[in-house]
Amino acid sequence: MDHGAVVSELGLILRILVVGTIVRAAFGEGFIELDDIPDFVQQNELLAVSFRTPKPAMISIQIDARTDYNNHVSIFKELRNVSGGPSPQISNFLVRLPARVAYTADILNPSPIFVNSLTVSLSLIPATVHRTILESMDDITTFALSSEVYRLNVKPTYDRPSRIEDDISIPWSVEILQKIYQKYDPILICPYEEEFLHLVKFPVYLHEAAGSTLPNTFTPVVNNVLRRRQANRFSDPRFTLALYIYVEESCRADLCGVFLRLQTKPEMKYLSPLIFLNQKGQIMLQFSTVNGNDEAFTSSWSVPLKQWVRIVLTLDDNNFALRVDHGENFSTTMDYNSKCKSTIQLSYDWFILVGGDSGKPPFQGFIGDARVWKYQSRSADQIRHVGSDHPLHTLGVSEETQRCDRFVARVDLIVDQYKNQWRQIRKEHTCSWDVKEIFQPSADVDDQCSIFSTPNSKRHRLVRKILRRLVVDGTIDNYPREMIGKKLYEDSKTVLGGGLNEVHEMMPFLYQATCFGYARAAYMVFTILINGVGASPNPPKAWLYGLLAVKGHDRLGLAAMGHKHLYGLSGLPIDYASSYLYYYKAAQWYISDKENHDTKETFSEAVRLTDREALKYNDGVDGDYFKWMSHQAQQGVADAQANVARMLFWGQQGVRRNLERAFEYYNMNFEQNQDDPQAQYEMGVLKLRGQGTKKDEKKAVSILEKSAMSGNGNAMNALGWTALVVEKNYTKAAYWLEKAAKQRIPDAYHNLGFMHLSGVYPNQAADEVKAYRQFMKAAQFGQPVASLSVSEGYMYAKGHLPYNPAHACSWGRFVAEQSSVTGAVLRDGLDCYIEENWSEALVYYMMVAETGLEVGCFNMAYMCEEDHDEIASSWIDGECVFHYYNLSLYSNVPNVYALNKMGDYYWYGCLDDRDIKQAIHYYHQAALRDDPQGFYNLGYLVEQDADVDRSVWKSLNVDVDMLDKQELLRTIYKRCRDMKNGNSESYAPCSVALMRLQLEETWETFGGAIKFTGVVGVAIASVFTAMSLSGRNEHRQTEV
Repeated sequence: MDHGAVVSELGLILRILVVGTIVRAAFGEGFIELDDIPDFVQQNELLAVSFRTPKPAMISIQIDARTDYNNHVSIFKELRNVSGGPSPQISNFLVRLPARVAYTADILNPSPIFVNSLTVSLSLIPATVHRTILESMDDITTFALSSEVYRLNVKPTYDRPSRIEDDISIPWSVEILQKIYQKYDPILICPYEEEFLHLVKFPVYLHEAAGSTLPNTFTPVVNNVLRRRQANRFSDPRFTLALYIYVEESCRADLCGVFLRLQTKPEMKYLSPLIFLNQKGQIMLQFSTVNGNDEAFTSSWSVPLKQWVRIVLTLDDNNFALRVDHGENFSTTMDYNSKCKSTIQLSYDWFILVGGDSGKPPFQGFIGDARVWKYQSRSADQIRHVGSDHPLHTLGVSEETQRCDRFVARVDLIVDQYKNQWRQIRKEHTCSWDVKEIFQPSADVDDQCSIFSTPNSKRHRLVRKILRRLVVDGTIDNYPREMIGKKLYEDSKTVLGGGLNEVHEMMPFLYQATCFGYARAAYMVFTILINGVGASPNPPKAWLYGLLAVKGHDRLGLAAMGHKHLYGLSGLPIDYASSYLYYYKAAQWYISDKENHDTKETFSEAVRLTDREALKYNDGVDGDYFKWMSHQAQQGVADAQANVARMLFWGQQGVRRNLERAFEYYNMNFEQNQDDPQAQYEMGVLKLRGQGTKKDEKKAVSILEKSAMSGNGNAMNALGWTALVVEKNYTKAAYWLEKAAKQRIPDAYHNLGFMHLSGVYPNQAADEVKAYRQFMKAAQFGQPVASLSVSEGYMYAKGHLPYNPAHACSWGRFVAEQSSVTGAVLRDGLDCYIEENWSEALVYYMMVAETGLEVGCFNMAYMCEEDHDEIASSWIDGECVFHYYNLSLYSNVPNVYALNKMGDYYWYGCLDDRDIKQAIHYYHQAALRDDPQGFYNLGYLVEQDADVDRSVWKSLNVDVDMLDKQELLRTIYKRCRDMKNGNSESYAPCSVALMRLQLEETWETFGGAIKFTGVVGVAIASVFTAMSLSGRNEHRQTEV
């Protein structure tokens, strides 16, 4: 372009600007906006435009599409004359979109266009501007009295309607072509790609600790078309995050994670965007840009504590907008808008972490809800707040926090009063009563001791008693509040001695204990409220206390919330990320607890209340079994010594842990059997770890070497572990661990996995794949640490393991259910059952059952079935027998007794819920486990003419095609009678059924003869009877 043309072009632009300014000044003020912003613009969408203009004007509406290939494609334009007036007006525009934008793929629309977003431009223009001028211009806002621009969305191609379905005049020929194409040459439709992810649907509690995070990811894109589309996004990135958080405490670390992106392969690294809170509560944002730089931004304001806050982060190219809403109805807003120096680099694969990770702990508090839009830039105003029925509102987290704060503040005042009064009493010595009266103050105590004699409200009597005791002991200042809560919890449980009808008396004490931070009390509240013990169920309040139990690291609470989210029970949504978090934390605590050897915890044992033989051997140190074993051990019986030592070391069969006494019996066995490799191994490990005896590594290694040289695989592993961890001799470690692995020692597999993962295996680089193969081997043998590693591997796709969150949860659950804390509660339930304290036993088993542990569910169901003193039927809301038998079936290996019970439930239609197919299913599952009762029940169903599918018999190796009904029954009952798993209880009914079947067949075959013989027999019997009676009469007459 020459110089003259440039001058002419600039002159035209200048004239347009001047004319536009003059026109606007002469016309007056006006406004224009969309009256209702739709979520998606669809075909035939009515857009309501609200405007006000003092004089006649024109409304211009233009819609541009942003695609992967062209950022601005005009797809709709309309210019409309409107009249002027002083009041606002509304004009509706019918939007007609191009078919490739409006419809999905079909025979009439084979190539739909991916549209990232639509830009709707509105302008209000004076009618004095000539239309031809406007139609020739790309930017008409020069003349606009008012203009607005909106970014809206159009549905993705797979979610749009079909043009065929939407078109009312499809030719017959097209319908025929459609059918032919669908059959022989179907239109290629890209697989579904997630563009929206609801990360958190139900509130989750996060601890400020490494690993406390909710991992999630978009489904990886494998289709080439979608991959190309995703690649095109890198030059025009858009992303929106909306999440609700409740921060309880300021961050103690330098930074606490809120939202992270993580790449795990080929190396671990963070991706954009990252959101943190610093110690001042300010939000820090971190982005990577396409030019390879990292940029960070920090808000000038802080996130308020102890209230729900909504955070919305919107990214568009290099721009970002951060909005924080808080206060009543989220009416207070704080904004932070800025831009990076170049385009933000977004990766749409890999992991989204809500909270922190192993490197950055999360903030401490609740995540209430979290949502991500993968390809969209949505402003905070376009995202509706969660409704009043959302759990973050219905749970009442803020209200409960305020209630507990008030209670604790009141307790502090009471303690100060008690301390002042006690100092006065000790100073003046004016009280005539004994100090012990402080523990149980009487009504006639002198007024000068009034603080101790102030009438207590019934709901506060226990806490006042505990506080008085601590004040008098002088330990109140150094006594942890959690321990006050524990005392309150323990004292409150005595109420259960009066039966479940007294539960309402116990609840205030449990609430108070929770406020003191004792999590077990919160979990008991959860158990009572979710089941409606003594009252109607209260799910929202139960869920709140379940989260408070999680907050206090209660092992049962963690397992219970993990179980509920894994299967979507008790009204909670299925959420693998939440389930994984809870199970992972519970499993970590189990591994830690296992090494601590708390004397009040026991090995988690599956003792069923139906197993009378097992009950005999689980009566603790005062029981006959332990006494007999102890006696045998003292007499030098090696097996008895090892057995008693095991019970004391792990806390088995009702025996509490006692490492010192366990060592005595291990040592007794070792002294008598110094050449026994197993005795050597056990003694070596005790001395190596210093458990129950003084630590002596040198002596331990010497003993272990003897055991290993005798071929003991566990000793080989112990030597390998010592070389690895203590001596740092990796060559020696690999030697012993490989030898142990050949004997299939689970710990050896795990230790080898650690060596491969950390890169210390001799002459080999770190190898994640090899490591996780070893972890999997160990996990398959039940090694807990390796099982937890496998759980993590499935969640983050580590090593050779694919991303599979369901598997991750299952492995975490496997470890969590071994908890010694759970074992202690199971033991409490069993002790109460043996002592016939039915109410306490029921509550303890209910607490375990809510974690999903199979034996807890089974025993709870059995207690409901026994219903001693009608406790269960009177004080538990709803039917609990089959409820808990059903819960027990969520186990990987459900008990056959429960399977048969569930079959009975559906066959007999308990609670009007008869379902013959379900009954057959459960009986079939029991029969597959070679259970005689399952076979018997299937036989009974055949006799009742139930339609049992052929596949059932085929799976049981019964050739039903070659048998009639009688032959089938005979086969079933014979199998039932002759099963190896059978016992006297199963043998009798199966034998009777078979005998009855044979008698029926005999009757059908020889019925006539039997009837004739029967008549003759009756006649002969009548004659003999008459003669006998006659003889007796005669005998009586003779005697007279």
